[in-house]
Amino acid sequence: MSTLADRLRKALAEATPPRTQAELARACGLKGPSVSNWVTGTTQTLKAESAILAADFLGVRPRWLIEGVGPMRHAAPASTSPPADPTLEQALAVVLGRLPGLDGYTADKVLGAMRAAIEVKAPLEHVERDLLQWLQEPRPASSGKRQNAA
Repeated sequence: MSTLADRLRKALAEATPPRTQAELARACGLKGPSVSNWVTGTTQTLKAESAILAADFLGVRPRWLIEGVGPMRHAAPASTSPPADPTLEQALAVVLGRLPGLDGYTADKVLGAMRAAIEVKAPLEHVERDLLQWLQEPRPASSGKRQNAA
C-alpha cells in the first residue's frame, strides 16, 4: 500500500465487522467529509489523535496506517490476557496531537527523536542535541501547519 488513502480503503474493506466511512468519522469525532477526504486522497496526512483513533477503530496498527510500515494488524494474542497498554509511541503521538499550537512539522520532529531514542537506543544527550538542532533549522517552505489534516 503506497498511500494513506490506499491503506484506509483496505482497512475499511477488511474490517471485522465491516466498517463505513460514516462510522469511522463518528469514531474519530469528525464529520463525514473529513474522512471522505482521507479515503479519496485529498488529505494525505492525519493528526496524531485522528490516526490513533482510526487505527483503533479499524483494528490496524497505527504505524501501518500512518506510514505503511510493518504488518497491517497486531499479531493475535496467544492467551486470553487483557489487551496491552498503548505503546510509548502511540501515547506520545496522542499527546503531541493535543498540544495547542504545535504544528505538524514540530510534532513530527519530536516523534522522530523519540523513535530514535527507543528504536536505536540512542543516548538521550544525542537525541536532545539532534532535536534542538532540527528545531533550529529553517523549515522547508511547505512545512507550516498541515493543510487538510484531520
